[in-house]
Amino acid sequence: MASLDSIFRALARKRRRDALDCLQRHHTVSLADLAEFVAAREQPAAIDRPQPQPVLDIYCSLYHEDIPILERAELAQYTQEADMVRLADEATQRLERTRGALDEIISNG
Repeated sequence: MASLDSIFRALARKRRRDALDCLQRHHTVSLADLAEFVAAREQPAAIDRPQPQPVLDIYCSLYHEDIPILERAELAQYTQEADMVRLADEATQRLERTRGALDEIISNG
């Protein structure tokens, strides 16, 4: 089971939170579509489609850094052969338990 620290680390970066938002909405997406979704969040001025170079940079960041961190936190799963990312089983429950733990920390503070 993922530690609370690994979940907090996964949630520490806005890019990963945006990726989780996309996965919670769609459950399974291609890494390319996930990069476009995140790029649109990071570039709100690009109305129709984000520019190609930032999307490629985000794709690489997701592939090399962000998705592995989400996997270690057991929040996402990546299948390289299909280049697909999906919300991990019980990810929503893990996030709810994390919220509960955070509420407890705050109330005892």
